[in-house]
Amino acid sequence: MNTRAATLLRRYRQQRDSHCQRRHGDRSASRHRSPGVLLALLQDDAKNQSSYLTWGEKREQPEIRATLRRDLLVTEERANKLSGAWGRHPLLGRMYLPAYRAGTEKVAELRRHYPPDKVLPVLYGCKGLVDVVTVDQALG
Repeated sequence: MNTRAATLLRRYRQQRDSHCQRRHGDRSASRHRSPGVLLALLQDDAKNQSSYLTWGEKREQPEIRATLRRDLLVTEERANKLSGAWGRHPLLGRMYLPAYRAGTEKVAELRRHYPPDKVLPVLYGCKGLVDVVTVDQALG
């Protein structure tokens, strides 16, 4: 798997996050007011941080778990999952590093620039298979 594929897999959760942003009147990826949206972004950052600490800094699971709980406010169950099975997976764990926040920001950008009736069918694959790079071509 590569970063483009990882971000493509992420698009369904991005849609949920985008719906939450829209419902609360905020389409910006950088200015979230809703606690639900803030928690979703913390989850993205926890996945990113878990991957970085696991693969980039070669830290041990207990240290990663504690960091995620302290700095990113994830539950004990989520910290265990991210620092263990998810973060240490040889393919998926490495994908988490760039994909989550990049996907969230890309969908927010698309939602700012295109009306829902144009962007949503593309993001849901109704106009063909897209990834973080080819989505712009599909919308063009």
